[in-house]
Amino acid sequence: MSNYLSIGAVTATLQLILMNGFSDPTDPLLNGTSVTMLPLDKARQNHTGKQLNLFLYQIQRNAAWVNADMPQQVRPGEHGLPPIPLNLYYLLTPFGPDSDQAAPWDHLILGKAMSVLHDHPVLSAADIKAIEAGPLQGVDVDSQLEHLRITFQPLSIDDFSKLWTGFGSQFRMSAAYEVAVTLIASTRPSRAPFWTPCTSIRGHGSPREPRIWADSAESAIEGSDPAA
Repeated sequence: MSNYLSIGAVTATLQLILMNGFSDPTDPLLNGTSVTMLPLDKARQNHTGKQLNLFLYQIQRNAAWVNADMPQQVRPGEHGLPPIPLNLYYLLTPFGPDSDQAAPWDHLILGKAMSVLHDHPVLSAADIKAIEAGPLQGVDVDSQLEHLRITFQPLSIDDFSKLWTGFGSQFRMSAAYEVAVTLIASTRPSRAPFWTPCTSIRGHGSPREPRIWADSAESAIEGSDPAA
């Protein structure tokens, strides 16, 4: 199961994976690139060097998991509230030093970030456990049965324009990714049904007044006079 910390845990895990990618000792060109998690209109404030901003811009309900019981949480015959199944959508925006005048740093940073995520298509339990500290202590999205998969999401120029215009910022080259599916379990307990289903049914008596009972009750009625 997963608790309410799941959304924050996914974001922090992506940040850590990208930070580790920019700390590759075999490729020092982009070492020192900071990975931030800021709104688009505040991403470049107080930052002047190499930077990649990771912004959660949309959350959608996963249609395949709607009304589905949480695996391993609901036993046969029980009923419980289904989990909240979420697809998370992130925007990766690069920034280079000196407004990229010396070199196309933003292109290099974005290319590196996309390479890192391409080589890391699934968030593993170890990835998520690595960020379990501070406010994320107690996160349990790593224990859900459904894998968290990272997928590139092509956006149109119109989609990008709406995003940047909504934040009152100038358009910058970016790339969008989906992480799915995050299952946030209900905190309400599962309930057993108010009735016990019969495994087999037999009829006794006249066609007009049938008497029906399950095998479990037959021993108490067997041999009685139907007219009594």
